[in-house]
Amino acid sequence: MLEDGKPQAIELFAVDGRAAVAAAPTSAAAQAAAAEGGTPLPNGEYSNRAVARAGGVTAIVLDRLNTGFEEQKLARDQIVDFLKSVSREDRIALYVLQTGTLQILHEFTRDNASLIAALNRYQARTSRSKQATDARQQDLAKGGTHEDAEFERWLEEKAQQVSAFYIRDRVKLTAAAFETIASHLAGVRGRKNVVWVSSSFPIRIDEPHSAQTFTTELNEAAKAINGANIAIYAVDARQMIPPFALAATEPTKEVSGPRRYDADFPKSTFEKDARNVDTLQSIADLTGGRAFSVLGNIGKGIRQAVEDSRLTYVLGYYPVNANWDGTYHDIKVTVNRPGVTVRTRKGYYATRFEAVNPATSEAALLEAIRSPLEATGLGVTARVVKGKAANSVDVTVRPAADAITLTRADGRWTGAIDIVIAQSLPNGQTFKTFAVNAGLDLTDEQHERMLREGLTFDRTVTLRPGSHRLHLIVRDSANGATGSVIVPIADVR
Repeated sequence: MLEDGKPQAIELFAVDGRAAVAAAPTSAAAQAAAAEGGTPLPNGEYSNRAVARAGGVTAIVLDRLNTGFEEQKLARDQIVDFLKSVSREDRIALYVLQTGTLQILHEFTRDNASLIAALNRYQARTSRSKQATDARQQDLAKGGTHEDAEFERWLEEKAQQVSAFYIRDRVKLTAAAFETIASHLAGVRGRKNVVWVSSSFPIRIDEPHSAQTFTTELNEAAKAINGANIAIYAVDARQMIPPFALAATEPTKEVSGPRRYDADFPKSTFEKDARNVDTLQSIADLTGGRAFSVLGNIGKGIRQAVEDSRLTYVLGYYPVNANWDGTYHDIKVTVNRPGVTVRTRKGYYATRFEAVNPATSEAALLEAIRSPLEATGLGVTARVVKGKAANSVDVTVRPAADAITLTRADGRWTGAIDIVIAQSLPNGQTFKTFAVNAGLDLTDEQHERMLREGLTFDRTVTLRPGSHRLHLIVRDSANGATGSVIVPIADVR
């Protein structure tokens, strides 16, 4: 193992493989729970631990935001074909990235029939941002018919500015979606794969008087992805890649090396497509995954991601020259066995541990409230039942006590957690109902009791008219680890 070209002594080596699938249970409830990887919760109980029960999971993200209508239809049909071959060992989820949100089609399950049923309900739809960008590019390709050259140049500049605006919007939303997925899968043990089926976006855009790259946004998203131990498998969904632009004729091929496609794409109208491939490759490289350029076989790329998750190795080391200055450090892992390809994250940012800034914590809590996916960085279990008063519910929140950061000094254990209860309307509007920073100051005896019996916080919540979800969030004030539970109000009994 090398860091920045310098050998490192491996201090931790572990094998992470999937456990064998147990014999099928007999009851319908037990079968449904087993399909999701666990046992059913009692009535009124909710938990984010269902997602985090086991590693070796694969989430397929259909990118409606950056992908055209025809490509979406092709991708959906081929993913359905792939799902027909899913084995009982494969635990898969389906998400859709669209303007403003990340939609859950189906959470992790081993039941391919339910996955196919969910995907069959999916309807291809091109985002407004993608439509606007493509329309502007088509206008530029056609050129104008105005005799006034100066006016035509002005129109072209405005069209480029509008296109750049929508591309920047797509980049921002895509990066935010990756960070949401990272938060959602943070508590899942072992390796996690995200298959991003997308036509992507340019890694660089050229405006009339400047050029802009999106390396900063990609790096920030990759930092969150790497922090959650996720590998991105980027699958190019476009079916109309020109034949001369392909480096090989196989239905699916691995893209290897930086900017592999530069020689294959001339500086022409297809240059933007080359930059899209660069984006797919960059995200895969940064997270230790793979990028595929697909022509008619999306399932093969997804199958590769699933196969890669069956057996993984965990390596740990203490850097020889530890310098926590926030800079990026390259990691390279090699083996002495011929013909073996090693896929790992490419490096890390050496960020010094610091106490969480209150302003940053508030922003993170708001992000957790608005997220359509539950955060799993901290285990949270809750009980929600109807209250005695009209339009009220009784809420009990139980964070994972053994995961809360506590510091021992002078015979006492101290720390703090943020607890937030919020409500949301069907249109996505959210309202914070209750928030507290709960300080913990425990004796050794109290600390032992907390680890043995857990922590419990009770609250009666008055429901707002029209509210349809409760959001229960717990955040460790020391390290920012966040867990959340989303409770449909219609399910409360």
